[in-house]
Amino acid sequence: MPDATHYYLNYLGTQWFTHGMNLIRYIQVGKFVGFCNLWDEEEARAMSEPEDQDYYGMGSRSARFTINLMIVVVMGTMSPLMGMQGWVNFLVCRIIYGYLFVYAEGKKADSGGTFFVRQMRHVYLGAFFYVFLMLGLCISRAPDNIPSGMCVAAGIYSIYAYRKFETDFEWEHLPWAEMCLTEDGKELVRKDTGAKYIQPELLQ
Repeated sequence: MPDATHYYLNYLGTQWFTHGMNLIRYIQVGKFVGFCNLWDEEEARAMSEPEDQDYYGMGSRSARFTINLMIVVVMGTMSPLMGMQGWVNFLVCRIIYGYLFVYAEGKKADSGGTFFVRQMRHVYLGAFFYVFLMLGLCISRAPDNIPSGMCVAAGIYSIYAYRKFETDFEWEHLPWAEMCLTEDGKELVRKDTGAKYIQPELLQ
C-alpha cells in the first residue's frame, strides 16, 4: 500500500476533471441534440431526463465520494499531500454539485437519510482498513511492539465505536420512550392523550 500512494494522488487529481465533466452534463446534452432531430424540443428535453441513476444517482455518488474520502484518510499518513488533494476535491464537489442539485438536475425523492447512514458505515469500515494498514507498517518498520500495541487498541476502539453507532442511533423509527414523554420532557406517561397528528398536505 505505501508504494501505491502516488497512484492515488493521481487518481484524486483526475476526479476534479470528472466533476467538471458532470458539470456540463454532456450525456443529457448529447441525448437532447439527438432527440431534437426526431421530436420537438420539449419532448426531446423530457426524454433526455432524468440522469442515469446507476451512475449519477444519489447512491452512486455517495459511494464514490465515500471512496474518495477513505483514500484521503487511509493514505494521508503515508502521503501528506493526500490531504490537500482531498480538500481541493471536496471543494470542487461543493461548488459543482451545489449548483447541479439546485439549478440543473431534476428533483429526486428524498431517501430519508439512507445514503448518509450508509456513508457513515463505510467510513467506519475504512477506519478499520486504516488501522490494519498502520498495524502492518508498525510491525514491519517499528523497532519494538509498542506502536503495534497502540494500533491494536485503536482497532478495539474502532469496533466499539462502530457497534455504538449501529445501536445508539434510531433513525428509521421514532424512539417509543421519547414519544411517551410529557411536554416538559421530564415525566414518562404511557397513556393515550387523544392528540392526533394530521399531515397538513392531506387537508388540502
